[in-house]
Amino acid sequence: RPRQDETGRDLFRASLVAFMVVSTENGCVRALTRHRAGDVGPIFFVAGSEDMTHTQRRQGNRSIPGNQLDRNTPPYAITPPILDLVAQIVEAIGRADQAGIWANPRLQRANRIRAIQGSLAIEGNRLSEEQISAILNGKHVIAPLREIQEVRSALKAYEEYPRWEPASEADLLTAHGVLMAGLLDAPGSYRRGGVAVVGGGEIHHIGPSANRVPLLMSNLLRWLAETKEHSLIASSIFHYEFEFIHPFADGNGRMGRLWQTLILTHWNPLFAYVPVESHVHARQSKYYEAIQQSTAEGTSTPFIIYMLKAILDAVVSTLQESHQETPSGADSGSIDSRRN
Repeated sequence: RPRQDETGRDLFRASLVAFMVVSTENGCVRALTRHRAGDVGPIFFVAGSEDMTHTQRRQGNRSIPGNQLDRNTPPYAITPPILDLVAQIVEAIGRADQAGIWANPRLQRANRIRAIQGSLAIEGNRLSEEQISAILNGKHVIAPLREIQEVRSALKAYEEYPRWEPASEADLLTAHGVLMAGLLDAPGSYRRGGVAVVGGGEIHHIGPSANRVPLLMSNLLRWLAETKEHSLIASSIFHYEFEFIHPFADGNGRMGRLWQTLILTHWNPLFAYVPVESHVHARQSKYYEAIQQSTAEGTSTPFIIYMLKAILDAVVSTLQESHQETPSGADSGSIDSRRN
């Protein structure tokens, strides 16, 4: 039976023999990449879509304060659990700073590789941390060419991201161009067709129409530049809203995670060494559940809580690992993104 979303528009259930990512251009559908059988999580499927504003998403939700009814302001609520998690993360990151994780090049390098492996694994990439390390060292790796290119592009993006400004649309598009180089025909540009998130033979989310994407992204980036919320909260809100808009034909998931890391790194450079992405991968099903719950409730609050828990776990794990590492054995090929 067809179900309905909050706009009352029927969503159909698709029966897919094999999942694949597709996009549209001038009404034509073309396959971008095929996902392996057994992959976990939603994948992208093109469908016609009606735009859904923040106001439409909030209808029926009485938990959103009246001062958030401006359509350019993402809907969310700051709850006691959120404040408690922020306090715990701030305390943990302070202990990590005192422990000097920024002075341990081997740990920095290992965590950068973990972050990339975790983010790409969510998208179905099967390369291991060892294989990614080998690619970073210029060694030959036997693997599907697309997966190798995904790693190379991600390594380049994570090398360059400290130079980008979180609220800059030009930097966002540049980042997508780097992250998806060799993977899309037109990386670094917003999609020109409809897109939806599909998994398990069911459409989970239909993105706003393509002609609305530039305005929606402009509003979101303006909000990010002006918000007074703590970066831990703001980065999580941005991450969810970015996934809701789904501004690109492909690469939205890895871009959303990269951009949250960028926002966090601008708040505290230590986040360049904290592999939040690997902890999201470890609880991947919960990641999608949090996105779906936020969409159903019309507020990013559930997703904020999910991400803060993942961030806290990542910081605590990095701190624990730093106690087992000694800078004297540091790898000469380390990565240093810490700003003065």
